[in-house]
Amino acid sequence: MMIPPKRLRTFFAVFPFVSLFFFPWPMTLIAAFAAGLVFPPLALVIGVLVDIFYHPGVGWLVGTVSGAVLTCVAYGVRYVAKTRLL
Repeated sequence: MMIPPKRLRTFFAVFPFVSLFFFPWPMTLIAAFAAGLVFPPLALVIGVLVDIFYHPGVGWLVGTVSGAVLTCVAYGVRYVAKTRLL
């Protein structure tokens, strides 16, 4: 898997946090998945932040669960990409 340039990796790391506050949930989900391809645990962090900021006190953690699923999918995509390209 090709490693993106440093500026692009920084963009992928920062954009999901910005989209958390300025864009609707589907855009944040797409941004978290794109960032998860570069930094897989970042999707889980975004999911936890969604629960903290938007769903405090709710019994079931939608953001955390979706972040965990996105993290697992991102690890799977990275694994398949690495084994297919090398």
